[in-house]
Amino acid sequence: MDKQFFLLFLAVTCIFLSCKTEEPPVVSYQLQVDNKLASDTIDHKVSYKFEVINKLTSTVETGTWEVQLLKQDSSYFTVLKEENGQEFKIQSGSLIEKIPTDQLFQYDGLRIKGRIFFYKEDGQISLEKAFTVWGKPTITLFRIKLTEDNWYPNEKNVTLEFKYYGATRLSILHENDDYGYNIFFMLDMGTNSEVFNDLDIKSKNKFSVFASNFLGTTISNPIYIGED
Repeated sequence: MDKQFFLLFLAVTCIFLSCKTEEPPVVSYQLQVDNKLASDTIDHKVSYKFEVINKLTSTVETGTWEVQLLKQDSSYFTVLKEENGQEFKIQSGSLIEKIPTDQLFQYDGLRIKGRIFFYKEDGQISLEKAFTVWGKPTITLFRIKLTEDNWYPNEKNVTLEFKYYGATRLSILHENDDYGYNIFFMLDMGTNSEVFNDLDIKSKNKFSVFASNFLGTTISNPIYIGED
């Protein structure tokens, strides 16, 4: 009886082992770039080519590519997009004019945070590579913060407020055609307001903020104070 039981057990075991399905190999993917991003920073002087490689088969995957910049509300702003691409190229200098100067981005120092994002519409693959990139300075606020009377009926003390990012130089241009002058006031970095005392409001005063870095200068919308 014991011998019969053993033979039956052996037969069942052999059937179980012969029917066992082999697990498929795990597929993984790698997002790679032909030129190294030094300090994870996109250099506007360098061209890049990105690909996603199936590490199991060494084939190049096809999908949708996006260059996205991280906003302060943690959403992403897409500056470049390409569908059904096996590779994605960023030509040298091509991003500079596509980065807006009126958005609230997140910064690493003076560089904007972003990512290269690759995905398939069926959701099987979703990969990203973080980077930082220089953009022209952004100006997100320029307004009259405070207006105060002084001792003279046609003069006021005016405080202008502004917010900017990514700048290394900052100035305000004061123009007054009635008096025939254009004066640039250079400001310290980190400054967010400037007071103009004894402003003649019987004439038209025009103010503009200039925020600059090595990529160029962003100019705010003007503010007019005084009579037309």
